[in-house]
Amino acid sequence: MSSPSRRLIVVVILFALVSAMAPSALAPDADTDGDGLPDAWEAGPGRAYGCDPRHADLLVYTVERTSATAKVDETIARATAFFDALNVGNPDGRRGIHLHVIRGPKITRPDDYPDLMRTYLPAALDGRAHFLVFSDSPGGQTNGNASISGVEEYGWNSFVHELGHQLGLEHEALGFEIQSPLHTSLMNYSYLDSYNGSEDQVHFSDGRFAKLRMRETNLDETLPFPIASLAFLTKDPYRFQLKAAGANTQVDWNRNGIFGETGVRADINYAPSTWFGDRLNLEAVATAPVGAYLDRDFYVAYGVPEGGNRTIVLRKLLAKNRWGPRIETGLRNVIGDPTFVVQRGMLWVAASNPSGVSVVELRPSGDGARVDSDLTMNFPSRPPRQATLAVLDSRLFLFLREASSNRVFYVPYSGSGRTWGAERDTGLHSRTALGVAWHPIRRQAVLVGTTDANAKFRLIAYFRGLTGGTLDTTGEQDWIGGQNGGNASASRPAVLVDTTRDAGPNGRVYAYYVASVPGLPAFVSMQVADRGFNGGWLERSAYDQWSVTQSAPAAAVNPDGDITYCYRDQSNNMLNCAFHGSGIEDGDMGDFDELTFIRAQGLKQSLSR
Repeated sequence: MSSPSRRLIVVVILFALVSAMAPSALAPDADTDGDGLPDAWEAGPGRAYGCDPRHADLLVYTVERTSATAKVDETIARATAFFDALNVGNPDGRRGIHLHVIRGPKITRPDDYPDLMRTYLPAALDGRAHFLVFSDSPGGQTNGNASISGVEEYGWNSFVHELGHQLGLEHEALGFEIQSPLHTSLMNYSYLDSYNGSEDQVHFSDGRFAKLRMRETNLDETLPFPIASLAFLTKDPYRFQLKAAGANTQVDWNRNGIFGETGVRADINYAPSTWFGDRLNLEAVATAPVGAYLDRDFYVAYGVPEGGNRTIVLRKLLAKNRWGPRIETGLRNVIGDPTFVVQRGMLWVAASNPSGVSVVELRPSGDGARVDSDLTMNFPSRPPRQATLAVLDSRLFLFLREASSNRVFYVPYSGSGRTWGAERDTGLHSRTALGVAWHPIRRQAVLVGTTDANAKFRLIAYFRGLTGGTLDTTGEQDWIGGQNGGNASASRPAVLVDTTRDAGPNGRVYAYYVASVPGLPAFVSMQVADRGFNGGWLERSAYDQWSVTQSAPAAAVNPDGDITYCYRDQSNNMLNCAFHGSGIEDGDMGDFDELTFIRAQGLKQSLSR
C-alpha cells in the first residue's frame, strides 16, 4: 500500500475517533442528541454528571426539605428507571432518557421553591439543569424550571409529574383545555399513580387515541377502537362498563345502563375531584348557603353577622358578577343553617332560633323580594330543632330534626294562610338535618340522613311514598356509597333528582355534602346503574384539595340543565357560586403524543427558557 493511501486511512480513523469522543471540538454549537445540552458541554463539564452527547440527558438539581431520606432515595431510583425505559430513540441506538439527579443540601428554609432555586442552583448548572425541592407536603407544584414535590404520598410519581410540567406538558393533552379519560398520561391526575390497575404501568402518553376528539356535552358512546385497547377504562378510577361492537367499543359514559347512545351529557374526566366551572364570589357569610331557582332567576339565602347573632338575608342573581341588594327575611338570632325552597312562585325560608323554628314567605319583587308577614309562622320547640323545607309533589313540607333524640318529624302546609297540618313522625332517625327532594319517576320522597353505621354520620337515602300529605312509614333504603362504604357528612346534604335521559329510565339521585372530617372539600355522590360500582354510587370531590368548605354546600337544578353549586370557603368565609355543578364541561378533550414532544422539543425548549 502506498504512503498516501496509508495517510488517508489514518486521517479517516482519526476523524471518526474525534467525532465520537469530542464532537464539540469540530462543531462548538452542535447538539447531536437534541437534548438542549451542547455536545461540547456534555463531553466536557457534563461528563462528570454522566452526560453523553449521543444519548438524551435530563439533569435535575435537588434540595431536600424533608428528613425522609429513604423516601427520597426510592423516589430518585424509581424516577431514574422510569425515564430510562421511555420509548424514545437516541443517536447511540439505545432507548430512553438518562435522568441525572444532582443532590444538593438538606434545608429548612421555608422560602418558595422558585426563590430556593435562585439561592441553591449552582451557577455552573444555570441553563443546564432543572431544579426541584423534595418536601414532606403532599402533591407538588411547578413554576418554569423549578418544582416542589412531596415524597410521602405519591413519591416518584409526583416527581416525574412535576418534571413533565418543566418539559412543557400540562394536566390536559397539549392543545386541549379539558382532561380526557383517553389521555392516559401520569400528567392526568386520573392516571398519576395507577394505570390499568397497576402502578408499574403509569406512563407518558404515546398519543394512540389522538385521532378522536370528544366533548362532555355531546358524547358518542361508540368509540373507533377495539375493546382490548380500552380495557383500562374498566379499572380505577373510572370503572366504566364496556361492550364490544365489532371493531369498535361502546362505553356507558353516562352510567345509565344503556349502551350506544349519542348526544350524551356526562362528566367523564374527574380525577377524583371534578371542576364545577368558574366561581362567582358574593360576600363573606356566617352560615351555609341555600339556593333555589324561580324560573330563570336564582336566589340564595345565607346568614350574616348581626351584633353577636346571625340574621338570614336573601339575594337575587341579576347577571354574571352582579347581585341584587340584600333582602332582610326577618329571621334573626339564628341557630345553625337556613333552609330555602321555591313553591308556586313564592320563596320560602326557614331557620332555627332559641325558641323554635320560624318560616317566612317572600314574594319576588324587582331585583329582590318582599316578606309577606301574613304568612310568617313560628313552630315553638325546646330544645331547638333543625329545619328542612321541601316541596314534595308540588306541596310544601317542613321537616324537623330533634337534636336530643335524632327523631325526624314533618309538617305539611295546607296551601293557604298560616294553616299547617298536624306534626307527624317520619319514623326515621338522623344525626343531621335531612336533605329532601321529590322523585317524580318513583313518585316518592327521597330523604337523605346520617347515622352511625360502619362510619360516623354515614349517609343513607330513604324512599317513602306520599298519600294525601302523609308519608309512608316504610320503604326502601340505599346506603350512599354502598353499605360497606364510608360516605359521610356532619351537615345537612343538598339532594336533587335527575330525570333526564342521561339519568336512565329510573332517574337518579344526587347528594352534595360537606365531609364529616374537617379540612376536606365538599363531595357529590350520584346514583349509577352499575350496582357493583360502590353500591351504585359515584362520588367526586368538588374542585380540588384546596377548595375546603366551611359548611354544607347548596345545589339547585338550573334552567340550562346543569346544577348551580354554592359553598362557603373555609379560608375566608366567602360565598362562591358556580353553574356547572354536574362537572360537565363544554370543550374539546383528546389525547396527545407526549413522548415524541418531550424527545423532539421538551428537553431542548425547557433549557432555553
